[in-house]
Amino acid sequence: MEIKDENIESSEHTQDGESPMSSKEPSQLELITRWRTALSCLMNDVKFNTRVLRQNERLISVRECIDYLDKKNTLLDENDDVQLSETGLSVYKSKHMEVFSYLSNLSKCAIPLISSKLYFVNIVEHFKQQKIPSQWRHFLIHFLLIPLACIVFFWLGSLAVKQTQNNMVVNILFFLCLTSQFSVIPGLFQKIKKDVATPFKFKVSLLAIHLLNSLQKLFWICLFPIYLVNKIQPYWVDDVIIISLIIYYFVLCSGALFFEPELSKDSSKEGIKNV
Repeated sequence: MEIKDENIESSEHTQDGESPMSSKEPSQLELITRWRTALSCLMNDVKFNTRVLRQNERLISVRECIDYLDKKNTLLDENDDVQLSETGLSVYKSKHMEVFSYLSNLSKCAIPLISSKLYFVNIVEHFKQQKIPSQWRHFLIHFLLIPLACIVFFWLGSLAVKQTQNNMVVNILFFLCLTSQFSVIPGLFQKIKKDVATPFKFKVSLLAIHLLNSLQKLFWICLFPIYLVNKIQPYWVDDVIIISLIIYYFVLCSGALFFEPELSKDSSKEGIKNV
């Protein structure tokens, strides 16, 4: 059977039944099968689709190589008694390596195909998913929680001031707690990496998580002790409010001390992986 192609020639058995290739070396068919399998797996891993390639020289070249490989693969599949010549095999290999190299680089730069998780109080875990695009539903939830958290803070503060009959110390402590809580926000934004996937949505979510985290601390440090003391000895409530606000203020000020080490560990691990 003759096929008009400069890179194709009919396979013929050598005389005396000798194999054209050494038994130790893989046959041409085995080599091409391995290359095709590796390339197919890599295409599936990076979700590669030639139809969505943008028009630039690099991608046009890759598309041409893929078309060439597809034609040769189809020809080889349809004709069992055909194999590539040495020149044809060399061209096939070069086309394969160009596509494989491009897809390998693409897989290294590709964003992981995983969705971001919704966090309410865990700032460290939220920071770990900077390179993952934030989901719109998470953004909307956090966006609505920001004003709600602020309203709760001011409402609890007004209750504390009213309970202590407008005590000056309580007013000062409440103002210091608010100042400390919102002064931390610029520092949190500075810790965001430049290659964050969705900067605006990530910042909004980070702000909401920070406020909810502060509310959680407020509950355990202030509200829970005040509730217990009010049940046991109501006359001590004013003193407990002042003491708990002082503790809450120092916890807010030292919050970065607990947050920085976790963040530095994660960054150091990423640095080791990138070396």
